[in-house]
Amino acid sequence: MVPKGNIYVGFDLPNGVDSNLNQALMRLFCELFMDKMADVHYQSEMAGLHYNVYAHAAGITMYTSGLSPNQPELIYTLVKSLFTISPTRSRFEEVKRQLVKHWRNSDSNKPISQLFSLLNSHLIPSTGTSQELADELEHISVENFRLFAETLFDNVYVESLVYGNWSTTQATAINENLKQLLSQSTRVSELPRVVKSLDEIGVVELAKKVEHQDSAALLYLQGMTVSSSQDNEIEKAYFILASQILAPYAFNRLRTEKQLGYMVGSGYMPLNNVPGLAVYVQSHDFDSKHLTEELNNCLQFFNAELDELPTDDFNRHKAAVIMQYKEKPTNLAQQSQQLWVSIGNKDYHFNQRDMIVNELQLLTKRELASWYASLFTPLLNKGIVVNSR
Repeated sequence: MVPKGNIYVGFDLPNGVDSNLNQALMRLFCELFMDKMADVHYQSEMAGLHYNVYAHAAGITMYTSGLSPNQPELIYTLVKSLFTISPTRSRFEEVKRQLVKHWRNSDSNKPISQLFSLLNSHLIPSTGTSQELADELEHISVENFRLFAETLFDNVYVESLVYGNWSTTQATAINENLKQLLSQSTRVSELPRVVKSLDEIGVVELAKKVEHQDSAALLYLQGMTVSSSQDNEIEKAYFILASQILAPYAFNRLRTEKQLGYMVGSGYMPLNNVPGLAVYVQSHDFDSKHLTEELNNCLQFFNAELDELPTDDFNRHKAAVIMQYKEKPTNLAQQSQQLWVSIGNKDYHFNQRDMIVNELQLLTKRELASWYASLFTPLLNKGIVVNSR
């Protein structure tokens, strides 16, 4: 068997996320980093190694994969290089131009994609929109960037995952070497992953002007932000199973019966470990007001659908979800990614999926129907309506 492995290193960077300007600069940093490391990338690929660096809401994640013997040296090289990014003026301007263009072009995406972006930026207010980031970056000079890069890693919180064909001793040594490479940085607390709670707000309506011949609407239901782990798994089980049953019902009602449009869907939508559910439609023939009304009606009538659902059908849906959550990863990359997601969710025992399965197995049709009905009194209690205009 060929020895392989995966290494994830997540950096929480307060200096990279404390303003829209710094978020834009941090994303530019990742692009310039990958640009600078092009030669290393080619050599790594030839040696059976792969890597990536990408920005997220709290900082940067570095990822390597492939043959395990030479992978530690690759991750050390990449981490060392984080402190030496100083692009030429011409290369800086070109990479910046491409990134700004990419952000500007986001307004030409499908209307429903733009609405999901608007929803995400509203629920995670610390993250700037594509247009806000483009505005911030437009007039930044290479000198501004160099000053930013010099201080980006002054304060860090780091989590790492070393998984694959290494012994515990080797994995621990890799982690210790990473600590040493970051010894000049000040260790700080993990940055909170904050999702705006709708508990005190109720129903929020958002709208965006979309330059497109289609209209779109999106409705999002949010779970409670709870502190008890067990309560959290119970609510996730409710949302996951409700989403499973809602999906074919919503598709049939909105597309087949109402013929609202070709792009219709619904699904489970967790954000930073807070469960949620979304249903959406994009249409060429109806305006967003009509689409929003139909989405509301769909969720309202789903109450009756749950009540009248035959027990055999309910059990079939439940079995399908349980099978999905009990399914084992088919390769090392999938296993590593699943473990990394668990770490991000503070699931350090790596058993959250098993706990959700346990709750699903106990869940009855009456309990699910009662829970779903409680979201409406009789109208939606807590959610976000997003539409184009």
